[in-house]
Amino acid sequence: MTKLPTFHLVKLLFIFFPFVNIAQPYPVPKITQFAGITIAISNDAQTIIQDDIKNLLSNQTYLNAKLDRISLYFPIIEPILANEGVPDDFKYLCVQESGLLPDAVSKSNAVGFWQFKRETALDFGLRIDEKIDERKNIHASTRVACLYLKRNFQVLNNWISALNSYRTGLSNVYKFIPKEWYGSHKISITAKTDFYVLRAIAYKMVFEKEIAKHKPSEVSFFEYPFNAGKSISVIAKELNVSEDNIFKYNRWLNVQSVPEDKPYKMVISFSKNEIESIKEKVLLINGMADVSQEDWGFKVLSRITPKTKNKNTPIFFDINNKAGIQAISGDDVTAICARADFEVEDFLKYNDLTDGLDSKIIPNEIYYLQRKGKKAFVPFHTVTNVREQTLWKISQRYGISLDKLLKYNRLETSQLLTEGRVLWLQKTRPSDISIEETVIQKTVPRRPIEVVTQMTKNYSLQRDETKILDLTSSKALREVSIPIIKEDAISQNSDTEGFKPNTPIQVHEVNNYTHTVKNGENFYSIARRYNVSVNDVWAWNKMNKDVKLEIGRKLFIKFGHYYAPLAGGLAQGIK
Repeated sequence: MTKLPTFHLVKLLFIFFPFVNIAQPYPVPKITQFAGITIAISNDAQTIIQDDIKNLLSNQTYLNAKLDRISLYFPIIEPILANEGVPDDFKYLCVQESGLLPDAVSKSNAVGFWQFKRETALDFGLRIDEKIDERKNIHASTRVACLYLKRNFQVLNNWISALNSYRTGLSNVYKFIPKEWYGSHKISITAKTDFYVLRAIAYKMVFEKEIAKHKPSEVSFFEYPFNAGKSISVIAKELNVSEDNIFKYNRWLNVQSVPEDKPYKMVISFSKNEIESIKEKVLLINGMADVSQEDWGFKVLSRITPKTKNKNTPIFFDINNKAGIQAISGDDVTAICARADFEVEDFLKYNDLTDGLDSKIIPNEIYYLQRKGKKAFVPFHTVTNVREQTLWKISQRYGISLDKLLKYNRLETSQLLTEGRVLWLQKTRPSDISIEETVIQKTVPRRPIEVVTQMTKNYSLQRDETKILDLTSSKALREVSIPIIKEDAISQNSDTEGFKPNTPIQVHEVNNYTHTVKNGENFYSIARRYNVSVNDVWAWNKMNKDVKLEIGRKLFIKFGHYYAPLAGGLAQGIK
């Protein structure tokens, strides 16, 4: 008997069994997670989500193009979401909205990465005119998307409801969400659930898996902040790239020079092996911030304005992902506000300066030009120097409003703190937990502050408010007592409650610690967990931002000591 060739057999299978159900690559489970919410999926909803998954996987060329863009843009989007306190899963929403195409325009005239209509974008402070459309700027638009989602989350108290509101708007979303979703961490969805939510789940399921096996691009973005007032031709010469290269990924800019009204972040593509040398070159040309402050507390600081010999030029900084200006000798409230072109009333309010125009301005201190946050990036701070670490200075250092700091620690007014006191920075200390006071046992040499020069955040200011100050002095290094508290970040994208200091607390000396990567973690969340910089984590593990973390991977964390409960051994976080 003559055997049919194999390809004929395959052909016959598809002719006679066209509806054979080939195993789905990503079967939809009955239970899934999105943004820290546990979601039970009904059978009919599973079918709809499975259809969306099938559509996403139907064209491999189209899929690969999206994955290439994901590998470029997610390293920018992820830290912005983390810093804004928005669950990491919302990065997939940007793919769903625009496919990560800056020029994407919807039928309703929504534009850019996050598909903002003109009115909404302007309301949230994005600039849109003949020169610039910030809806096409990945940094600015992502930050505004976070603000929009967080505002709606404050009302709806559920991240899936906030997700749904991104399509419907806040006033209309109540037609689509059950009342029982409010405040719940466990919800159920059916075929009647808005298609937008079901599709978001499909996008996460597909791209979470696909990006893990996608061959990384040879190209990476360099985030270039030193562009205020510069022409594209000057920037091109400085970076040794073509002007077309600059315009290709910076569609938000419609003119030949970058405006000076506020900081704008550019993204410019280079091969991955060029990035480090480009960074060094740019910092050499534009100068690095020379900030001298006591090394206590958690702070992210980046100089925006290039170095200048003109002492009257205000120089802007990004401090804790907010706009800031550094005071110079002789400054008072009126002078610093004039230099920043900023309203005095807002300046006093944003910096918790209660003495009005008589408030003392400290030379070299960075003052905020945007409202501070409701919580810090880390959950606790231990007071090590009662003279230097006042409640006001702690609120400035961590970027948390003074009234929230007082509330979280059950204090009615500012008062002198005691050495060793543990302050709560993200939520109110429970009434059944007494005030913790840790004995400071060891003095370690102060390390020079590492200024974070690779900024991952842009901000849109409420008015033209972008000028800041120059750093003029550098204090000698000295030794201070620095207890490094081992802290679990309380993130929105997991059910982790965070490490809570119990009484009593003991110092454990550790030289190295091994962290096992868990689902949903990235370099930024891990760095915050241990109160170290992302650059440190990369250096200790011989990695960089292009490395993709896999669940179960071991990372080395190196530090002198951290705090853990006496009875608990190593505090590794609570799942």
